[in-house]
Amino acid sequence: IQAAVPFAQWSISSPMSKLVHLTLISFISLIFLVPPVFAASLELTPNSLTLDVSKSHTFNLHLDPDRAPIIGVDVFLSFDPTILRIISITSTNVFESHPATFIDNSTGSAKFSLINSYGVFQTTPAIIADITVETLASTNSTGLNFDFTAGITTDTNVVTTSGTDLLTSVTNTHLTILPPRQDQSPIPTPSSALGRAPTLTPTPTRK
Repeated sequence: IQAAVPFAQWSISSPMSKLVHLTLISFISLIFLVPPVFAASLELTPNSLTLDVSKSHTFNLHLDPDRAPIIGVDVFLSFDPTILRIISITSTNVFESHPATFIDNSTGSAKFSLINSYGVFQTTPAIIADITVETLASTNSTGLNFDFTAGITTDTNVVTTSGTDLLTSVTNTHLTILPPRQDQSPIPTPSSALGRAPTLTPTPTRK
């Protein structure tokens, strides 16, 4: 019975050695040539909230880059202008520049951008903006929503160093707006007896 030949003693020209060599090369090539797949996301928090009418609230915009090197974010928002009004959109300075903000409360739309300079990346989750809204009317259901369709680069997007849009999911916020509160307790009214002016009787004088 022929003893097995150790791997280190295989001839480089043997069929088995060539097969192992090609397999290792293919495996290493897959590791270095296949790019990583990133899935960035944007979220408005809180996701659900109940507010009184004629009140304001600030929502946080969260970015999760999924470890990808992000250089900029474009955000497109839509809302019911009869129910909500955007008061302000403020950068938290996670990104270096906030070059453009457009708010149209007559049509219920808002757009803004956040970008970094060349060579500066955002790779970790962070709150990147604060959005303050005011409630105008009561409703059981309304929302502050991202305009987003996967694969479309002309709406909300998260851009990496190569110019690729990595945004794969968004989370909107849902609102319930309560009507003005009415005081249900009856208001006491004074009785007629209490409302009658007292009668004064003059005291007789002595002569």
